Amino acid sequence: MALFTFFKSRSKIQEAILQAELIKQKEAVQQAERKSMNKSMAFARASHDVRNLLHSIIGLIEICRDQTSSNSDLGTNLAKMNDCAIDLLDILNTILDTSKVESGKMHLEQTEFNISQIIEKSVDAFNVLAEKKGLEMIWDPCDYSILKLGSVIGDRQRFKQILDNLLSNAVKFTSEGKIVVRGWASKPKVKLPNISCDHGLSISHKLFSISRSTLRKFGRKIKQQDVHSIQNDPDSVELTFEVDDTGIGIPVEKRASVFENYVQVKEESPEGTGLGLGIVQSFVRLMGGEIRIKDKEPGEKGTCFKFNILLKSEEGSFQETSKHKEANQYTVRQTLVSNYSQTVKVRSLLIVEGCETMRILQTWIESLGIKVWTANQAEHISLILEKMKNNIKALSKSDSVLLHKTSTQKSNSSENEGVHTKQKNSESLPRDGLFSELPLKMLVIVDISNRDPMEILSTLIKFFKENTNLYCKVVCIADSKVTEKDLNEFIPLPCDLFLRKPIHGSRLHKLFQLIQELDVNEELCVDRIATSQLNKPQREKQPVKPFKITEETSTTVQDENSFRGKHVLLVDDRDIMRIVGSQKLSQLGAEVEVAVNGLEALNLVKKKIEAGFTRGKHDHHSFAYSAIFMDCQMPVMDGYEAARQIRKEESRYGIHIPIIALSAEKSDEGIRKAFAAGMDQFLEKPLDKDKVLDLFKLERY
Repeated sequence: MALFTFFKSRSKIQEAILQAELIKQKEAVQQAERKSMNKSMAFARASHDVRNLLHSIIGLIEICRDQTSSNSDLGTNLAKMNDCAIDLLDILNTILDTSKVESGKMHLEQTEFNISQIIEKSVDAFNVLAEKKGLEMIWDPCDYSILKLGSVIGDRQRFKQILDNLLSNAVKFTSEGKIVVRGWASKPKVKLPNISCDHGLSISHKLFSISRSTLRKFGRKIKQQDVHSIQNDPDSVELTFEVDDTGIGIPVEKRASVFENYVQVKEESPEGTGLGLGIVQSFVRLMGGEIRIKDKEPGEKGTCFKFNILLKSEEGSFQETSKHKEANQYTVRQTLVSNYSQTVKVRSLLIVEGCETMRILQTWIESLGIKVWTANQAEHISLILEKMKNNIKALSKSDSVLLHKTSTQKSNSSENEGVHTKQKNSESLPRDGLFSELPLKMLVIVDISNRDPMEILSTLIKFFKENTNLYCKVVCIADSKVTEKDLNEFIPLPCDLFLRKPIHGSRLHKLFQLIQELDVNEELCVDRIATSQLNKPQREKQPVKPFKITEETSTTVQDENSFRGKHVLLVDDRDIMRIVGSQKLSQLGAEVEVAVNGLEALNLVKKKIEAGFTRGKHDHHSFAYSAIFMDCQMPVMDGYEAARQIRKEESRYGIHIPIIALSAEKSDEGIRKAFAAGMDQFLEKPLDKDKVLDLFKLERY
């Protein structure tokens, strides 16, 4: 009995010990969960604060840019600062996106954007870093299908993140040589399987079938049950890209692991988080494609990443065999080629540094039917110019017959109108004399990046003086190291167009517009020669054109008085965001009133409404705010609660004031909460004038 009692007591003691241990472990688990939750909440708050600060910086930079010439050095530096701040914001978003991808909560935005502009923006941004390392950065459109594509529908931000991450790695791990971005657009060849990504993510091949204007103005999150498969969509387009560098390369045995998160090829590298290629692969797969490392030829240095994505062209605007070439600015070039080489004899001289830049310019110009000479060294220029002169003279024998016939036909047609003088004068001119008076066309492109241009310029000016019948256009190109101050020292240069490197789509288009100016009306020239109204060009007697930058940044002209006479309320707890927002709205012509939290905004709205009805005004546009721009997260009273209270107050008077939600983060949850609170639209901070204008045009407030 005593033994039984002993074991029973011992069992109870052990049970008590186990219970105590379980309680202790449970408390430890709960404490760990609380710490994890607190950590997540702290991280979320910190992320929100960092976003707000970055948006403030971006907003202040934009204010400074509005007050500065875009062609000045300060304007250029501010533009680069703005790009860097945006890139910093993207890094923060990448870290947050990684957690979303791993949890399967990542969704793609579907908005309309110009694919060429995004590529050019990324290439320009990383070209600054590449030039500091002596690298050549190239955007090669290959068959120009990307340039013809125009606008597409997809996730603009994710696509830019893919390209930026690959370019960042290329610049980081390349010490000499070049970095080339290549791109093609085509119709999807095969239907891709709906495979799964890491962590159970399914590839989204779906796109919205909603109005183009709505997609353009406000991105909505895609839902697979609401859309059809992009592979079967006749408007779908497959984009293929390569990012090719001459850097250190990636060993074959490590190629598979580089796409894993938190993995770097060089473990001792102090730079980066190791998230770059992992998030790139996730985004590529979300956009219906794959990414791989392409094998290079034996002996070639570096790494070539190749990836493809699926997007939707703007209402079927992309056709591999375009039937509507006149609808696209870049296909004008193709339309012109057939006639250009037959009627206009243009010759081009390229004095350009960098093999890839030279190749792209030469290929593009030759596609216009223009003969191209190239020179890498200044001492070769005189010899090439002499060859060009002899070649152009040889053309006169074949062209003089054509021009003489043109002159005669023109004179005969003039006779019917009672004009006889032209016919007599034109017939009396010898054929060779007629052509010798007609200006010949020549395009000269000079790279002034890393050389003293004065030797080249003096050679060119001498050539122009000796050949006064040349109708010539001069284009200067330079990298970012050539400042505006440097350019102003090149006053003797008769420059018609200045372009920054790298030379890509929009800059090629500017060059094409200049080439079109060389296409002088042949009949007009012949008529003037025949009537002695065309004086022989005397370049040495003409005033020298001062050097000036003629390349302008692409800007959208908006109506700056769209909000004139409108009274708007801006609600934000941060001083800088109120300053930035007020200035942006004031530039649109609005009268801006500010509040620091939701409660203050509510009181201002109440006061406005009550004062208006007291004066007997029953049209709310005559006394209330035309719109309220409301920050969502504020102390005292947040934007959601303020919107709900304002809607209650409005219901008493039967009015409705548009409320636009403002937030540093554009998330599904934030948008749902804003609409549930009674807000009308959602904008991401900082305020953007174009987006505000588009919003009010679309909604017709």
